[in-house]
Amino acid sequence: MYVDRTYNVTGVGAVASGTIQSGRVEAGDELLIGPMPDGRFEDVEVRSIEMHYHRVDEAEAGRIVGIALKGVQEEAIERGMALLPRGADPEPVREFEAEVMVLNHPTCIGPGYEPVVHLETVSEAAAFYPEGDQLLPGDTGRARVRFKFCPYLVEEGQRFVFREGRSKGVGTVTGVAPGRGR
Repeated sequence: MYVDRTYNVTGVGAVASGTIQSGRVEAGDELLIGPMPDGRFEDVEVRSIEMHYHRVDEAEAGRIVGIALKGVQEEAIERGMALLPRGADPEPVREFEAEVMVLNHPTCIGPGYEPVVHLETVSEAAAFYPEGDQLLPGDTGRARVRFKFCPYLVEEGQRFVFREGRSKGVGTVTGVAPGRGR
């Protein structure tokens, strides 16, 4: 689950909400949350799960839930982080390869162009380095994309949009570079 919103509920503590993308979660499960700004994941425990204002014992993929977490402060949780099973071995990345299509741009996109990338619940400035050093409006091509501030959990095949002012484009992650540039 990618974290969409966070709350601090009196008497409960930190709550992360979002849509479960795969698997299932139960109260008492031990999970990982992250990546933190330094790229690591922290251990947390599910205190309770709420779905449509009702407490439930478990939830599965496709459900929008709020998950109360034990072992982390609400201030440490940010939009774009992910909740994963404790046994997962996630590799946060700062950089990935993508196939992109420029929908609208006043000139050409060159190396170092920095729009905001929206991937799942991540919204982060990222530098683009197009293959061939430029992409014109209407072009489809490959580019290396590097998040400016933090690493995130990015997987091959994920789709994203990027925008800056009236410039817009879409892309698909074609390769990730774990451990590069944390």
